[in-house]
Amino acid sequence: MVAAVESVVLDESDLKAYGALSNANRCPRGFRKVSVLGKGGCAIVWLCQSIDDPKIQVAAKQFPKSSVFIDSGRDELRQNLQMFDANGDPVVRDHRGSQHICQLVGHQEDKMDLWLLFTACPGRPLSKLLCQTQGGFVHGERIYDAIQNEETYGVLQARNCRQLKLIIKMLLEALDFIHECGVVHCDFKPENIIVDLDAATQTVSSLKVIDFGSSFDFQDINLKLDITTPEYLPPEVLEHNQDLKSNMGNLRNLLEYVSPWSIDIWSLGIILLECVLSYPIWMAYKGRIIRPCSAKTERVESAIVTGLLGVTGRVPKKIIKLQQQHLLGQNSIANLMARQQTALCLGSLNKDSGFQSFIQSALEGNPKQRTAPHDLLSHAFIGDVAR
Repeated sequence: MVAAVESVVLDESDLKAYGALSNANRCPRGFRKVSVLGKGGCAIVWLCQSIDDPKIQVAAKQFPKSSVFIDSGRDELRQNLQMFDANGDPVVRDHRGSQHICQLVGHQEDKMDLWLLFTACPGRPLSKLLCQTQGGFVHGERIYDAIQNEETYGVLQARNCRQLKLIIKMLLEALDFIHECGVVHCDFKPENIIVDLDAATQTVSSLKVIDFGSSFDFQDINLKLDITTPEYLPPEVLEHNQDLKSNMGNLRNLLEYVSPWSIDIWSLGIILLECVLSYPIWMAYKGRIIRPCSAKTERVESAIVTGLLGVTGRVPKKIIKLQQQHLLGQNSIANLMARQQTALCLGSLNKDSGFQSFIQSALEGNPKQRTAPHDLLSHAFIGDVAR
């Protein structure tokens, strides 16, 4: 739920299902549509403005009642109400992490739609801030370049990566709050992290975690767990999904060997790896990492690479093999970092033993041994970084 993003184009099927920007009949009561913020597989998010007070804006997530995804909308509403009550107050009072969640401020239902109303958050998705992916040809072969955002890298690398560490601290606080509420996000990825970054002051002004459309109550994990974005999910989730699809009997009770934070803390580890390695973790196609030429730096480009966990078709079984190859063996993280081109890694953190230790704590193969967000807040890599 962001206040400004790249333009989103609605096709004919979208207009039929959700209505046009100008359609006042398909709008939350008391609001008018301003723009499209985002489009997903089961909903569209609009920036809406209060008719009575134009200064009041919300991000309105629209679920058409005619859609097969209307139940997903109702589930998302229930999960948000598990974190924030009907008055918008956090269920776990005085928890710092609540301020890093895009807050549900209301919901409406009419004959056509279910509307979830969220705070309109400034900033851009972390994925868009880090790099721009651009297709091209090299020696006649199609490749996809990840072009680093010089402004973003400048802010995150300054003062011993202080602002990156602040982002990590905010994310840990957010995850700790989510899990204290008994919720598992289960689609934690760079696209669902909105960061407001001020290049002039070289600071991160705010951070919000969005999109609880795939979340569930931890106690319902055996019933609700599903594959969302597989490259960010831990091996036990991918394996459980495979067992379900193969109709295996005697499925393990996930509550016995997974902690409330196990899934999301693994996802955080993958997100941070992607930030430092500077190439989309999911990219199955060949490409290069490029640091563009600027007044301060020369152009640097990598050899041809693919995403660390990228496989054609996003097949979970193949992703598990890559997890085992790159992340789960003895000294795997250290060996992975040693193979990277330091000049292209954010803050040269591939050489930082503290960062490696932090990542190892999040990407532990045994889900019960992954460090909880609350405990990672005291990790030496974070130090005493303050807001």
